[in-house]
Amino acid sequence: MSSVHEKGISFKDKSSIWNLSIDVQGVIDALDNQPIVHYLNLEGNTLGVEAAEAIGEALKQHPELRRAMWRDLFARRTKTEVLLGLQHLAHGLMAADSQLTVLDLGMNNLGTDGFIGLDAILCSRSCYTLQELHLDNCSLMPHATDMLAHSLFQLYQSAKKANTPLKLRVITLGNNSMEVEGCSQLCEVFKVMKTLEVIDLKQNDIFLEGVDTLAEALAANLQLRIFNMNDNILSEGLEGICMVLPQLTMLREIDFGDCLIGNKGAFQLSHALFNHLNHLEFLDLGFNHICVDGGLAVVKSLKNKANLRYLYLGGNCFGSRGCQRILREMKKLPTAAALGPFDEDVSEDDEFYVDTSFDDEEGFDATDDLNGPDK
Repeated sequence: MSSVHEKGISFKDKSSIWNLSIDVQGVIDALDNQPIVHYLNLEGNTLGVEAAEAIGEALKQHPELRRAMWRDLFARRTKTEVLLGLQHLAHGLMAADSQLTVLDLGMNNLGTDGFIGLDAILCSRSCYTLQELHLDNCSLMPHATDMLAHSLFQLYQSAKKANTPLKLRVITLGNNSMEVEGCSQLCEVFKVMKTLEVIDLKQNDIFLEGVDTLAEALAANLQLRIFNMNDNILSEGLEGICMVLPQLTMLREIDFGDCLIGNKGAFQLSHALFNHLNHLEFLDLGFNHICVDGGLAVVKSLKNKANLRYLYLGGNCFGSRGCQRILREMKKLPTAAALGPFDEDVSEDDEFYVDTSFDDEEGFDATDDLNGPDK
């Protein structure tokens, strides 16, 4: 987490092409001349092997480095260049015995080869203190995701043995095509960690078995605040997640947009939210083939969510009259202004319409007044 008291160096978005050591002389000079460097931001440049080696050498004099902010740093580099570049940076961190809290390598095409370079950082003492790991858009695919799970477990075990238990809070792994295999392996590690507050797995082709193991991982991380599964396929697997959600009393944000949960999923989620998760601030259920009764059920389940600031239900199957009914129901809540636009809505008479009943044992009638005339 950033601090106003932190001192650091930033070459963010300079669009520099760093191939040789002379190309990064400005970075080296900054590292040499500034005695305290809590963060090094190199995002938005492209780093070659020799240049990475030079930066790695300069890092050896900065054990106080906490945040390695290296997003989008290996654009247009070969797999070998990424691998060797990361290894040189890792050597610098390890030689300095840096204690990282943030490692951000998002937007880098790591793949399997590049991950071997990342592994040199993750499995070092420098990551025993890691709190945030950002690896979104890194082309990990199932195999490299499996490698990541193994590295994280090794890191957890090593940190524990060193009497400095790992306290990873944030992990963002969106858009990595990890699929069921990769997700399942990661979830086994998540279950062991028990410290996660942010899990972002959007756009990863996760469905079925992957969702089941994810529910178990959620149950082990009761401090979770943000959960993003946007653009995966939850559908039938949502039931297991909904059974766990009421236990996550710290949860603030849920993003299930474009997850094909359907009307049935809307009712399942409504049941999980009703009289639970009263600190919820953000809920995205857009583009999920939800019909009017499902949308109304969601709205009614939010009546005790005083902190709600954004609810998105666009892209579902309400039709114009259905949108008006949901809007009227939302206006009954003190958080009515949280409702987002009904853009790209399709008629509930289209092929996606499913008439799903919902029986609630606690007296929550999600379909109350749905059969009556519009007023």
